[in-house]
Amino acid sequence: MTTEPATPGQHPQTRAFLTAGERLREQRYWDHASTESEIEFLGALAVVLREVSYQLDRHKVLDPVAAEAFRQAAPFHIPSFVDTNAEAILMGSLEHRIQTLGEQDRANS
Repeated sequence: MTTEPATPGQHPQTRAFLTAGERLREQRYWDHASTESEIEFLGALAVVLREVSYQLDRHKVLDPVAAEAFRQAAPFHIPSFVDTNAEAILMGSLEHRIQTLGEQDRANS
């Protein structure tokens, strides 16, 4: 799937996602100099991922059966009162990775 550049007449959300995608793609191969910089990057990614997750949930993009299967297989716990949705799965995965990196960094210090 190819994307067209953002245009002035588009809805602000459409423009925002297209512009963000273009800018992120330009820096795709950035190599993190340290675990600290990777954790910082993932923290910033969380801001964008939360908005993407909201849109995925709003538009019912994830298959509910697949999402539930991921939830059951995930290497982290999602509390039972939390719905199985993109935000729980993606943000939980990202937070788990940040936590794992932090633990590894502390162990290596």
